Amino acid sequence: MSQADSLKSWPDTHERYAQRFNVDPEIGRAAFAQHHTQQAQEG
Repeated sequence: MSQADSLKSWPDTHERYAQRFNVDPEIGRAAFAQHHTQQAQEG
């Protein structure tokens, strides 16, 4: 699986994880947003 493919499924996967384990989904949302910001700056 390529990095691009893995990132496509990240938001849905994290939302399900957060719901299943009753954790704040904002943590994963922020991490995903930060990753995309870093990728844009590098590219």
